[in-house]
Amino acid sequence: MAFEAVFLVALSRAMELLGIVIIIILAMNKIHPKYIYIIAGLIVSSVLFSIVSLFFKGIFYPLSIGFTFLVGLISAGIGIYAYTNKEKTVYLVPEEGERCPVCSKYIRQDLPTLTYLKIDNIELFFDNFDHLIKFLRDLDFYKKMKGLPIRSGKVDEILVRAKDTGNFKYPQNLYVVLEGEEFVAYEKEPKGGEYYTFKEILEGAKT
Repeated sequence: MAFEAVFLVALSRAMELLGIVIIIILAMNKIHPKYIYIIAGLIVSSVLFSIVSLFFKGIFYPLSIGFTFLVGLISAGIGIYAYTNKEKTVYLVPEEGERCPVCSKYIRQDLPTLTYLKIDNIELFFDNFDHLIKFLRDLDFYKKMKGLPIRSGKVDEILVRAKDTGNFKYPQNLYVVLEGEEFVAYEKEPKGGEYYTFKEILEGAKT
């Protein structure tokens, strides 16, 4: 087998491995499936092009090698973008029968105030932002009441669906307003009203 063919096969396998690693990382971080499908499609097209090149040889070798390199770069770029812009690319889907640990309400993906918490590698969903605050403020009570195996209480990640835009945002990027007796999170700065940061609310600046 010619050197070009050996190199092409090795490169294709390497790009396949890279694509698989990227897909696994994105899936584990709840990135929207469309990014995974795009990367998978690129990898498959690269493999098919490589197979065709092995049969037709000649000019197809350098073309396939160049295309495979390009696919690797594009896949890595998409993966880096999706991973580092999680507020824009996240895709949160509660499991069937998932309940809010504070009020026991069934959780739906389309809830306008859906809130996600990952704590001690345990994933929880809340029907609204206010219940997340209640949970974190009285963590010991809720973990005992719900039998949650939370030990250190280390918060890994929080994503909140803003009431005004419907976008998922990290809480530090939101404006928190007290409406009635509940805290509500907004992406855009409220006009004419008092608002708080997530840190202030969590520390009990307003109860």
